[in-house]
Amino acid sequence: MSDIPLFYKLSICFLFLTFLMILLSYGHFVNYKKDKEAVSLEAIDQANAQTMGRIDSYLADLSAVTIMPLMEQNAGEHFFQNLKSFQNNQVSLDFQRETDDIFNKMFLIKKDIHSIFLFNLDGMSEFKVLDTALLSSINPVHEDWFRNSIESFGMPQIVPTYQLPNVSDQRARPLQVFGLARGIVDVKAGVVSAVLLVNTKVDYLAEQSKKMMLFPNQREVIVDKNGQTIYDTHTANIGSPAAADLQNIAVSRLSQARVIDGTHTIVRSFTSEANGWTILTIIPEHELFRQINQAGKVTMFITLLAVVGSFFFLFIISRQIVNPIKALINTIKKFEKGNFGVKVQDNRGDEIGALGASFNRMTDRIQELIQEVYVDKLHKKELQLQSLQNQINPHFLYNTIESIRMMAEINHDDEASRMAVALGGILRYGISDPLSKVQLREEIHYLKEYALLQQVRYDDLFQIVIDVEEEIEEVPIPKMVLQPLVENSINHGLKYTPHGGLITVSVRKLGNDVLCEVTDNGCGISADKLKQMMDDLNGMNDAHGSIGLKNVHQRIGLHYGVGYGLQIRSVEQVQTTVFFQIPTET
Repeated sequence: MSDIPLFYKLSICFLFLTFLMILLSYGHFVNYKKDKEAVSLEAIDQANAQTMGRIDSYLADLSAVTIMPLMEQNAGEHFFQNLKSFQNNQVSLDFQRETDDIFNKMFLIKKDIHSIFLFNLDGMSEFKVLDTALLSSINPVHEDWFRNSIESFGMPQIVPTYQLPNVSDQRARPLQVFGLARGIVDVKAGVVSAVLLVNTKVDYLAEQSKKMMLFPNQREVIVDKNGQTIYDTHTANIGSPAAADLQNIAVSRLSQARVIDGTHTIVRSFTSEANGWTILTIIPEHELFRQINQAGKVTMFITLLAVVGSFFFLFIISRQIVNPIKALINTIKKFEKGNFGVKVQDNRGDEIGALGASFNRMTDRIQELIQEVYVDKLHKKELQLQSLQNQINPHFLYNTIESIRMMAEINHDDEASRMAVALGGILRYGISDPLSKVQLREEIHYLKEYALLQQVRYDDLFQIVIDVEEEIEEVPIPKMVLQPLVENSINHGLKYTPHGGLITVSVRKLGNDVLCEVTDNGCGISADKLKQMMDDLNGMNDAHGSIGLKNVHQRIGLHYGVGYGLQIRSVEQVQTTVFFQIPTET
């Protein structure tokens, strides 16, 4: 070995070091690519789930709207008497006025509704259309959804996207809509008297798809359980059967790599358990991996540049790099042990100096790649936080809305108006910028609005007392963390307390933290049940406990880290307290 010329020794060392750097760079790049791909696909899956959740909610709203004819004060004998004449293809002026009034109320309740049809069993209809007009109605007696609406005896039926015919305005053609139909059941007669159809323009689905666009040339397709295309960003496919490949993916519910229209793509799917629709997100592979491939090219270019430069300087002066190369080897060993911040501190202008500079550039680039992965993980955490926030679906609002509606119909007084104003404020507060924090004062304000609504709803069967220290009213706090605790006390703590119920909300400073407590004098919780609830909050079992409590617990943990979250103490048949602490941030 001692007889080998120094140049060859240095060449061997250089080749070894170069291979090592390339291997490390490649390994980090491969891991980065996998992590980046996983984060991107996770973001797509979350977007699919959230979009389908909004569509499910919208279809549920349409289903609720179709019950309106039976919810009217004048419904019943009078309405079904008119329907009997309508079944015989006789339409009175009184019936036209009555249906027109019902249609107008339905349009007011759901702004996105485009058209409403009320068919008798022969297909004759009364209808109303917004934004345009129809030269004549449609007769759906041969349509599957029409027959299913009659046979299902009042159960809602989803109507897949179809082209509304006989549109008078040529500029509005083709006018594609999807809808929901329901048979109107005459309970006394035990028969379906008519079929109500509520349509929405397919533009609603287009708007939802726009919110999902994360990559250039991304395609969104929605198909139903029969393989029919409900929506496609390639609009020519709307209303027709989906391609066989897409139908297979929708049925299997698996994400796959497919060649579609000559392009290699990744297809991610999400199927709604509520309506059977499947969202298919189709992304060209070159778009999904564009940034990753660019980063790989830059890294390869820098590495190759370092290799070429180092070889050039190696041929000029070989003997002067023996000692510096030892220092470089030591630096690389530190790098191998995970100290990615090490640098070559040699400012020489010869070969080893260039090699050291190349090594420094490569470590900087690797750190940049690591930083990008870290940022992506933070983004994923933010998406998880937003998904948890979106899970809050406060069912108390539906009960409160029913209370407001009944009070408005019976009393016609200002109290119902006050409830509506309070409810509207809570809605705006809950959905606006859900990831932000608010001052404690604002959280307490809307908690009081909620307390007002609940006390009216339950006719003051219980009291809600709120005690907040004035000096901490400006402390920032995550949105909607106190209301679910009060709601839990009402629905569970005071469930078996017919009168004399008391809920106390206490917020006070405790050292460097703020302590928030919600106490009720209800039925309390047994020791076994309390342990099960705490295990559920901390993810130690698969039980499905209170969604509201778990949501608040997880959001507090995501905001403030490990160690923060809900705690529960209870004395059975005496009281229950749910509490948490947060730092006094400013």
